[in-house]
Amino acid sequence: MWMNAPIAILFVSALRIIFNTVEFRWKVRQRRTQTYLSHLEKKQLSPKDPRLSSSPTPAKWKRKINYPVVEAAMSDFIGKILKDFVCYFGENKFNP
Repeated sequence: MWMNAPIAILFVSALRIIFNTVEFRWKVRQRRTQTYLSHLEKKQLSPKDPRLSSSPTPAKWKRKINYPVVEAAMSDFIGKILKDFVCYFGENKFNP
């Protein structure tokens, strides 16, 4: 019990020194009154935005190849790889 009193005195004196040397203030929040129209101006898309185009953009690998026969072969190859590794691996794991 006698050990708590000196530690408490040291703690209070340390806090007093800190509060005397450092100035603490509450942060003042600046409120900007935003109208409804100014909010919509930020959300408005430009006419050249790609999200407004009607045709979807092809995948990145399709843009690089740009040849239908190769695209079909790659899609078939990727499908077979997924079928082999995902379906059969999962089937073999659960069925010994």
